[in-house]
Amino acid sequence: MFLRLSLIVSAGVCLAAAAPGEPSRVLTLDAAYDLALATDQTLAIAYAEARKGALEPASAMTRLMPTITGNASSNRSDRTGANRGFTSSLGNVSGGALTSNQTSLNLTWPFLDFTLLPAYRRGKLITESTRLEYQAAIRQTLFSVASAFFEVLSQQQIVRVSEETLRLAEENLAVARKRADAGAVTRADVLRAQASAEENRRALIQAQNDLTVKRNVLGNLLDFRDRTFRLTEPPLNRTPPPQDALDGLLVTAFTEREDLKARELVILQQKERRKEIRAQYAPVLSGQASASGTQASGNLNRSDWQAVLAVRFPFVDAGQRAIDLKRQGIEVEQSEEDYAKFRETVQEEVTNAFVAVRSLDETIDALEAQVDAESQAYQDVQTQYRAGTARAIDVLDALRTLNNARKDLAVQIYGYELALRRLDQVTGVLEEERVRKVAP
Repeated sequence: MFLRLSLIVSAGVCLAAAAPGEPSRVLTLDAAYDLALATDQTLAIAYAEARKGALEPASAMTRLMPTITGNASSNRSDRTGANRGFTSSLGNVSGGALTSNQTSLNLTWPFLDFTLLPAYRRGKLITESTRLEYQAAIRQTLFSVASAFFEVLSQQQIVRVSEETLRLAEENLAVARKRADAGAVTRADVLRAQASAEENRRALIQAQNDLTVKRNVLGNLLDFRDRTFRLTEPPLNRTPPPQDALDGLLVTAFTEREDLKARELVILQQKERRKEIRAQYAPVLSGQASASGTQASGNLNRSDWQAVLAVRFPFVDAGQRAIDLKRQGIEVEQSEEDYAKFRETVQEEVTNAFVAVRSLDETIDALEAQVDAESQAYQDVQTQYRAGTARAIDVLDALRTLNNARKDLAVQIYGYELALRRLDQVTGVLEEERVRKVAP
């Protein structure tokens, strides 16, 4: 709880760092991480599961803990008629009424139960498994935050590109009108330029609406009501993993992925449960002690105590243990199949993430060169149009191509940043220090 409070405070400090009077507040990626860790409901559920899992070993140990029970009762017997005396278990009683108060205290203490050790080991495995699942949930939440964060950054850049494209389209419209007024071009050039400007205006409106939606998604993910926040871009990383790094990344994933290790522990849990069922065939040694006292009318008081050492042999139970044992064997096989299948899934995820990073890195290089070429081509065509050596349609095509290239570059740059974090997530090392701090 203290850690969650500290995360909220640190995130609040980052968000309050905007200048006085500024309508929007700055939100960094680290602050977004801290907000999500402090408020995400999925993490709260996973944390509760981890806390419950930590109770399993203690629950197993209660099998050898003593239990004490007490009983108390009060009875009154009354007889009417000529002969009102009667004989009770306490002796001959004269008169028509007998009042008795009885109290007892019982102690039961199992001394030997062969199911204890496998149950305790299974409890320890459950504790570790739920802890690992909590860590995996943290990494998934952090990646979801990063995904929404970079979606907003990417969309903001698309809005900027759309604004610049609209400005250029309006410049083209002004040039076309000027040339049409001079009689150098026909009215069709003006109409084409106007249509292009309106098309880009519509694209800008759509981009702005998409940005609003994506900002809302990020705000909901962080439980952040202020929708006027501004995002600070994290340092961009253009250092892809080496071409031959895939094998090492797979080894890291098989070693570090908490969800994979949790599934492996499930196999061990099922095996310990099978041992626990087998141990039910063994005898159970227990001791019992009880003390009771009775106070009755007529000074007829009595006290008793007894101690018993018992051995229980479970010879026959209608075959239920055999059924449970067979069912548990199936559970073990099913867990092993699930682990093997998920291991293949991990291998696919790491490979796909690695290929995506390499592909995006090379794509960005190509797109940067394409944007430079398209920018120069647009400037050349626009200059030629002003001089009357190019057609209006050539200018509009060049502007459309430049706009698409700029948008593609913006999407790919932030997609690359997200792909790097995806690679860290599927290898089990995303925000390692932060995860260890929250769930040591």
